[in-house]
Amino acid sequence: MALPLSNIKCKYLLTFSILFSFFHFFTQNVSKKDSLTIERLCKNAKDSLSLNPVSAFQIGDSVILISKKNNYSIGLIRGYNVLGSIRQREAKYAQALSYFEKAIEIARTCNCDNDLSMVLYNISGLYSTMSNYDRSFEASTEALNIKIQIKDSLGIARCYRQIAECLFTKGDSKAGLLYMNKAVDLIRKLNRSKPLVRILISRAIIFIDEKKFQPALNDLYEARSITDSNSDAPSLSSIYLHLGLCFDNMHKTDSAVNYYSRSLLIARQLNEKLVKTVCLNNLGEIYLKRKNIPFAENYLLEGLPIAKEINSIVDIRNFYGNLAELYFIKGDYQMAYLYEQQFEAYSDSLMNEQKMKAIEELSIKFETREITEQNKLLQTQSKLDRIKVEQKNYVIYAILIFIFLAAMIVTLFIKKRQEKNQHKNNELKQKLLLSQMNPHFIFNSVDNIQSLIYNDKNKEAINYLTKFSKLTRQILENSNENYITLSEEFAMLDNYLNIQQLLYSNKFVYTVNFSESIDQENILIPPMLTQPFIENAIKHGLKNKTNGGIVNIRFCMENNNLLFEVTDNGSGLESNIDHNHRSLATQIVAERLNTTTNKKNIKIFTSNIILDNVICGVKTSFEIPYIYNN
Repeated sequence: MALPLSNIKCKYLLTFSILFSFFHFFTQNVSKKDSLTIERLCKNAKDSLSLNPVSAFQIGDSVILISKKNNYSIGLIRGYNVLGSIRQREAKYAQALSYFEKAIEIARTCNCDNDLSMVLYNISGLYSTMSNYDRSFEASTEALNIKIQIKDSLGIARCYRQIAECLFTKGDSKAGLLYMNKAVDLIRKLNRSKPLVRILISRAIIFIDEKKFQPALNDLYEARSITDSNSDAPSLSSIYLHLGLCFDNMHKTDSAVNYYSRSLLIARQLNEKLVKTVCLNNLGEIYLKRKNIPFAENYLLEGLPIAKEINSIVDIRNFYGNLAELYFIKGDYQMAYLYEQQFEAYSDSLMNEQKMKAIEELSIKFETREITEQNKLLQTQSKLDRIKVEQKNYVIYAILIFIFLAAMIVTLFIKKRQEKNQHKNNELKQKLLLSQMNPHFIFNSVDNIQSLIYNDKNKEAINYLTKFSKLTRQILENSNENYITLSEEFAMLDNYLNIQQLLYSNKFVYTVNFSESIDQENILIPPMLTQPFIENAIKHGLKNKTNGGIVNIRFCMENNNLLFEVTDNGSGLESNIDHNHRSLATQIVAERLNTTTNKKNIKIFTSNIILDNVICGVKTSFEIPYIYNN
């Protein structure tokens, strides 16, 4: 089956349907010769957009040149609008945004409401494609108000659809469906087939996400029945794509493969990169589930570079995940491991991006209300309400700023050291591995502090923040050193474990023991060498325990060798995925050991603890290279 149609995927696909309705031109009282020339060129650009975007861009450039020569504002607006639409189709979003903004600036200056509403509608679609739904909602709202004033019924229907999509992507499916139904009803009254096709596709996407598959199929079949395959190939490709998604979610994979293949064929002809990416990934996954490895591999390897080209983080992550599973099935564990690493990296990147947006927008809250009888749209909360919210959350903002500044300092500091020592490969690896405060750890700490503040537990929040700040300072100070004392290592680990206890709601206890022969003040070891294994014991060893977890840490001397051992009372090494996570820590530490000692026979041992033929935990141990401070 294709990837589950999550909100992220559905929202991402939903924006594709708006790409086919960007060209809508208006007349104005200007020179008849100039007006006719501009209208003709714009129509030619529209006709060339799907099959020959290069030619369409050249025509748009011609519109700009003619308009500048004749100081023709309307021509400039429409020319920049054409160029923006072309660049959007090519997934060059920054350039598209620049062209649309130029068109809007000129339209506002010359009070060209007709053309202003056209460009606002287009830039709203672009913002939606870029996942900036607040800006998309703002632009579509302004466009609708203008359409209402000039009594443009078709434009009103299109804006209804755009607003519905914004509401849907923001999580209000009920309101989104309400406005989508209004758009459909208005278009039916106007008897306009092409706009009706695109709105039916958009409504079908909402139905699919709501798991209302029969209404979705009804809309898509109706859209197919009125679509001209010769003159509106992009819409036909979109219809087939969403029919495939619908059947995919209904677990009817034969029908899904049929429609995905039809959509892919058209998308290849039109070079629709987003559609190709989705079709190739979903076809690859279906064949992967069927154990048809050659077909799955061909589709996935073809789609991954396209996803990278349009910088679709969600699709790149999905391709890596499917390829990791594919090569695992093939028995190519090295390739499976490499793709699994990339999958986790892009998953973290996606999570971090969403977290950063959530924190950056913590001070902004929008309220929506019903459109009035005069089609007034949803408005944001008043400035006074926003100020009140900001004052209420002042303490939260101050703490968040402090924590992110600390994280930024850590990141910049490590990056500077890496750039300075690029020619020293071993030292570069050493620095890359010193920072143990990963994004999960930082963001979980932020969430925990925020939760304590909201619950008026200020004393606990201050205690938590003090421990977090102390750990940050310890990492910064120790990252300058190749060796630190064992007592300093213990202080850092003790602070780290205290924070982990808070993060995991005290579901575990820990002990740290040293043999009597160990001189903690004079034995020097590489910093944070043991932390990855302690993290594994907590994160993976105790993942199935809600309470009663135990982590035991021991340092001892045997034959003048310093030995480290960590054990947990979890469920043991249960799966290849769990083993891969632990193996990654083993690989990293082994690499550091090779760069800090001349010994080449140091081994890291990880095994299940078995008592009475029952697995009762995991034990990891290895020798730590050290020097004695005389």
